[in-house]
Amino acid sequence: MDYQGRIFRRMADAFRRRWWVLIFCLICGVIVTLVLTLRPVSNTYSSSATVYISSVTAYGDLIQGRNMLRDYSSIITSNKVSERASTLLGGAISPNAIRGMLSVGVESGSTIVTITTTSTQPELCPLVANNVADAFLFELEHITLGIDTISVKVLDYASGYALATDGSLQRNTLRLVCIAISAIVGVLIILFSEFWVPRIRTYEDMEATAEIEVLGVIPWQTI
Repeated sequence: MDYQGRIFRRMADAFRRRWWVLIFCLICGVIVTLVLTLRPVSNTYSSSATVYISSVTAYGDLIQGRNMLRDYSSIITSNKVSERASTLLGGAISPNAIRGMLSVGVESGSTIVTITTTSTQPELCPLVANNVADAFLFELEHITLGIDTISVKVLDYASGYALATDGSLQRNTLRLVCIAISAIVGVLIILFSEFWVPRIRTYEDMEATAEIEVLGVIPWQTI
C-alpha cells in the first residue's frame, strides 16, 4: 500500500476508534449554541431619505466636489444635526440614539446623498430619516451663511421602511456556525491524537516510522 493510501487508512481507523470524540464535541456545540441563542434576535428595519446637492460655481472641480460630499456627510452625522433632529421630534429620541441609527452614503458619480436610519422599531425609521434631512438643511444654511451658489434640496423623503436584517435567519446562521465549528474541533482533536501522538498499531505504521521493510507478522495468541 502506498503512503497516501496508508494515511487515508489511518484516518478512517482513527475516526472508527474515536467517533465518540466527535459526538462529544457536537453535543457541546449544541449546548453552547442553545445558550448563545436563547434570547430571540429582533429584526432590524431601515428607511432612506435622499438629498440632492448641486453646485454652480463653488466646488465645480471634481475633486472639490467629492470633498464637498464628504464634508456634507460629516455634517449629517454631526452633533448639531442630531440635536436639531431631536428637537424637531419633540425630544422623543435623544441625539445619541439618532446618531446610532444613522448612516450616510453617496452614490458613485453623483451628488445625491442618502440618509439611512436603522432600528428595531420600524415606525421610527422614516420619521428619524426625514427629520434628519430637514435638520441638515437647517444647519447647513447657518453654517454656509446662506450662500446661494450651492443648492441643497431633499430629493425624496422616506415614506416607509424595509426589512434590513432577519433576526430568525441571523440566529439560525449563528447556530449552524457554532455546530460546524464544534464538528471541526472534534475532527482536529481526532487527527491530532492520531498523527501527532507517536503510536504504532499496524505493520504499515512500523514501515513508515522505522523506514524498513517488515518481513513478517507474528499473530498475537493467548494460551
